[in-house]
Amino acid sequence: MTFGKADQGTSRALGFAAGTHLDRRAASIFVTAPDGLTLHVRRYGSRVGSALPVVCLPGLARTAADFRPLAAALAAGPAKPRLVLALDYRGHGQSKYDAANPSNPVASTLIGSHHVVASLICP
Repeated sequence: MTFGKADQGTSRALGFAAGTHLDRRAASIFVTAPDGLTLHVRRYGSRVGSALPVVCLPGLARTAADFRPLAAALAAGPAKPRLVLALDYRGHGQSKYDAANPSNPVASTLIGSHHVVASLICP
C-alpha cells in the first residue's frame, strides 16, 4: 500500500454544512488487491480515533469523492473522532480497471473491498 499526499487543494465550497470545512488531513491510499489490481481509498482521520471506523461504499456508478463532506465531518467529530475510509471500486475514480479480466465484476469488487478493509482496519 502507498500513501498519497494530503488533500490541500480541495474547495471549501464542498463543506458539509455552514462553517464545516473539509479535513485537510485526508489522504489517498492505494492498496493492491489479491489479483494485483490497484485500488484507491480515501482515508480521513486516524486509526486511533475514539469511535468505531466507518467504511463508505459508493453506489455502482459513483466514487469515493461523493463522501468528502460526510467523511471529513465524521473523522473530525469533536466528541468521537474516527477513521473513515471511502473506497473507489475497480474501474471507478482513481482505482484501476482490469480490462483483461472483466468476467465477474461483482465478485472481484467484493473481494477487493474486503481486502481493503482487512488491510487498513484490521492489520
